[in-house]
Amino acid sequence: MTPKTYTPSPAVFAWYALRVKARSEIQVAATLGAKGIETYVPLCKTSKKWADRVKVSQTPLFPGYVFSRFNVNNRLPILVTPNVIQVLGIGKTPVSIPDSEIENLFLVGAADVPKSSVNMPDAGEKIFIRKGPLAGVEGILIRANRGSRLLVNVTILRRAVAVEIEQSWVSGVIADRHFEQGAAA
Repeated sequence: MTPKTYTPSPAVFAWYALRVKARSEIQVAATLGAKGIETYVPLCKTSKKWADRVKVSQTPLFPGYVFSRFNVNNRLPILVTPNVIQVLGIGKTPVSIPDSEIENLFLVGAADVPKSSVNMPDAGEKIFIRKGPLAGVEGILIRANRGSRLLVNVTILRRAVAVEIEQSWVSGVIADRHFEQGAAA
């Protein structure tokens, strides 16, 4: 599946997260796409080591979830799609995902940086990346033993995408609070 680029749509429909059966994310996205419904499944590279080789493949960054833009008042075509379990929300009320969070996922998905899905932290500093392949992405900066990680959250899932970033990509006062000159992150 080729990475999509984010293009803000003049459509009035919001993005929603769909919970789907395990290992059916790409199939659900294709089925909904055939119905004319916009979907997005962020992917990451994974390596599986076999006795004689290493296989690199693309797997969903958020297993069990597909993001979709649709008219929430006409969600029956979504719900009757094979392997779709539910539209995420509070109780039976679907909750939309801000366009900015989906745009950040598109930017992170298109960047050639290592990424993984992690549980979203409760506290952290919001930052804005000004340089590098993630320029324009907002997120929460956390420290990691081997480097710095940017978390791009998807609030409705209480999950986040963690990507390795360069110290120089973050600029301004926010960067100075997280990085001391000469200190390893």
